[in-house]
Amino acid sequence: MKINSSMRKSLSTLFFILFLFCNVFGQKNFLPGYVLNKDKDTIKGFVDYRNWDKNPYKIIFKEASSGPEKSYGVNDIEGFEVYGSDIYKRAVVLLDMSAVDMDRVYQRAEIEDKTDTIFLRFLTQGRNLRVYEFVDHKYHFFMQKEDGPIEELIYKLRIDEQSGNLRTIRGYVQQIKMALVETGITSEQSRAVDRMKYNASDFRKFFSGLDGSLSSADTTKSKKGKKSSQFFAGAGITQQQLGFSAENPALNSLKFDHSVSYIIAAGVDFFSGRNFRNLVLRGELSLNEVQAKGSGKSKTGSTGTGQHNEYLFKQINITPTISFLYKFLGNTKARPYLGIGIGYNISTYPKHTLTYTNELTGSVRKDDNFPELEKQWMGIYARTGVILHEKFELGLTAQVSGSFINYSGIGEKSRPVSLRLSYRL
Repeated sequence: MKINSSMRKSLSTLFFILFLFCNVFGQKNFLPGYVLNKDKDTIKGFVDYRNWDKNPYKIIFKEASSGPEKSYGVNDIEGFEVYGSDIYKRAVVLLDMSAVDMDRVYQRAEIEDKTDTIFLRFLTQGRNLRVYEFVDHKYHFFMQKEDGPIEELIYKLRIDEQSGNLRTIRGYVQQIKMALVETGITSEQSRAVDRMKYNASDFRKFFSGLDGSLSSADTTKSKKGKKSSQFFAGAGITQQQLGFSAENPALNSLKFDHSVSYIIAAGVDFFSGRNFRNLVLRGELSLNEVQAKGSGKSKTGSTGTGQHNEYLFKQINITPTISFLYKFLGNTKARPYLGIGIGYNISTYPKHTLTYTNELTGSVRKDDNFPELEKQWMGIYARTGVILHEKFELGLTAQVSGSFINYSGIGEKSRPVSLRLSYRL
């Protein structure tokens, strides 16, 4: 594919918007929640929520939306919660620091355990057992029986001294079975523990299914954990006013009315992991139509005679688009988002005619396919909207860069905007 000047401008615009997005994502993100102080009193306010990929050792908190910010570390509070997202609890635990990456296991000897004061993230619960998660250079999972001690669920990789082969130690299997003995463990549950992998998904599924009761925060995470993609389909309208900026007097004279046409689209949203679940990768395929009629007056170059110019235009676009969206707030009833996308337009032009009528003689002349229009071209799109109850989406998309004209001395001035309502499956 030849990269013309329009495409170069589109790519430059994309990189600029990506730079702005990096700045946006770096901003603080205060969401409603609370901290539990050393006296175990609840202080409501707002937590600077970072969807931490590793458990934090300190957080930023403020009691009022416009109030002063304060930093709290693991020695300052007993825990905190971001409503609808995460619950963290302070704990002094013994951490298994041994490597679980095969290369590191072969390269170094066993690393000793260490005692540390950390924030554990609440993962799930079932019966009288709670499960927590901690992430540093690897994933750690902890289990607590009622208000008893918190112990790490054991998972290790070891090199067999005789064979030199890698051996997996799944100590967590026996730990979980022993914890369930008092309340009774069925043969089916025992087999489920044997099959269980050392990851958040399997722990959440097993423990939350023991008695069917989940906390509100865990219910939210369970739903999010099960869904990594979501299909959608929708339709709406596109509004634009075509225009030319041209050295050609006839094209430059044309005045267009606002035109409204249809757009239909379908696609899929891919959600990232828990640590970046506000980020969405969207793949979409859309079909839209643009119709325009313009007229104007100019003078012929040779005699200066006036002429009436009329332009009939119809364009049909099939556009695959890749977009990056950022969803704000943690409210499932209404989640606004902001994003950018890059689309590759495949266009046809059933109507594309410029008609000149000489006002003195009445003679008529037509130019088909003038100016020459691109059948493949790139566009950059800004996107915003709101997702309602995770089922409906009202979205607004505006083209910010890209042109279907690649003709010397002629520019296209239209910037279409579309409004769509989609249903999310």
